[in-house]
Amino acid sequence: MPFDEVKSLVKKLADKLEQSNQKIENLESENIELKNRLRELIGEQELPEFKEKKKMKSKDRDPNSQYKEPRQKGPGRGKRGKKIEKINIDKKVTLEADKSKMPSDVTFKGCRTVVIQDIELKTSNTEFKIPRFYSPSEKKYYEGDLPEGFKGHEFGPNLRAFVLMLNYQARVTENKIHSILSSVGTFISIGHINNITQTIPANIQAELLLAKDTAIEKEAVNVDASGINTNGDQNYLQCICNKFFSWFDLLKNRSRYEVFRSLIGHDKVIQFKFDESSVEWIKGRVRE
Repeated sequence: MPFDEVKSLVKKLADKLEQSNQKIENLESENIELKNRLRELIGEQELPEFKEKKKMKSKDRDPNSQYKEPRQKGPGRGKRGKKIEKINIDKKVTLEADKSKMPSDVTFKGCRTVVIQDIELKTSNTEFKIPRFYSPSEKKYYEGDLPEGFKGHEFGPNLRAFVLMLNYQARVTENKIHSILSSVGTFISIGHINNITQTIPANIQAELLLAKDTAIEKEAVNVDASGINTNGDQNYLQCICNKFFSWFDLLKNRSRYEVFRSLIGHDKVIQFKFDESSVEWIKGRVRE
């Protein structure tokens, strides 16, 4: 094939490639626009646009500046002495040395301390024998009580606390928690794990509500809501917070009534105060 024909063919291919790239960019822009419209329709916020962070190359830096490359700490660096002081020692073991591997003239010079951290993950199942008594006169049985933390539960307080820590603090999913517990010999279903994560004890619920009310009384709060789809229904995730706490609630709409209910509690009756200051405020709002 002559050179001119090859050159013409390559040029046509380059033009086609440029047109295809332009078409792809247009389709990507249109796709993002359609996604934003869809998110707006279901009550969610648009996706933010992130600008690419430009990395400064070494040749672009001023050679006269005092710039230094950040020094990365290795895994073994740090103040090990202070860290060891904070470690809780659960048991102490004194080891024996094999003197047969040492010269005959060695003398004892004390011990060197080495702290090694470890963790045990194992079952701690307890079989309680509860004494029972029978009253012939009342034809009724009486029995002792289980210790606090065990009463009314199929699983102990340590296991429930471990499940809550994994789910809320470590963001471990319920099926992964099930795998972890099953691997150490605990017989528990995913449904029971869900009950543990979704059930708030009455004492904690009361303390939580008291903390929220106290924080609201002490300082002003920020209130905001964003749309959220739950089981096909359009709701709103309400956030009430200040520097003391953060409170999240699920609302059916963004009306003032729903916001007030979230602030004071859904089980309380909303009461409005109407006095002279309210009248003056209304008069100031009415246009002459």
